[in-house]
Amino acid sequence: MATISVLILSACFLTIYASFFDIQYPNVYITAEKGGNLTIQAGPQQGNIFMKPNGNGTVYIGHTDMLKLFEIVNSLPPTWKVNSAHGSLGVFAGGQSVNLLLEAIDPEGGKMRFEKVSGAFPPGVHLDKTTGRLSGNAPDVDATYEFGIRVTDAHGKYADQIFSIDTR
Repeated sequence: MATISVLILSACFLTIYASFFDIQYPNVYITAEKGGNLTIQAGPQQGNIFMKPNGNGTVYIGHTDMLKLFEIVNSLPPTWKVNSAHGSLGVFAGGQSVNLLLEAIDPEGGKMRFEKVSGAFPPGVHLDKTTGRLSGNAPDVDATYEFGIRVTDAHGKYADQIFSIDTR
């Protein structure tokens, strides 16, 4: 008898509120009228509300992918691995080959991009923006070249470091 009562009440509820609660398998739509609100509130004991999409699913509010937003907010910027005390990458004689790897770590293990944001490389030395490798031949001039490199992760978070190369 109780089961029949629940079914009758459910049918009445769905009949009255059918435009707000719609099941179109495999989707369930809950909507509010224009200007209305949809409120999901935990009980009086301050419980939690969970939205758990499976696989590649996500949670959207408007056109914003909330899971992607949380991923960006919670991500950490890359960090530079090892460099010498003042960022000096070494002394190179004129014509000597320069082959240096600027190393950074992305805590999430994503791809990173390297770019020069200040200063100048020695003429003939170039930066590979995907690997962080500086390569080329040192010019035959007595000079110190100081430059800033920014490493940026997939979420747009970055770390800057100043490096220098001395040529003789």
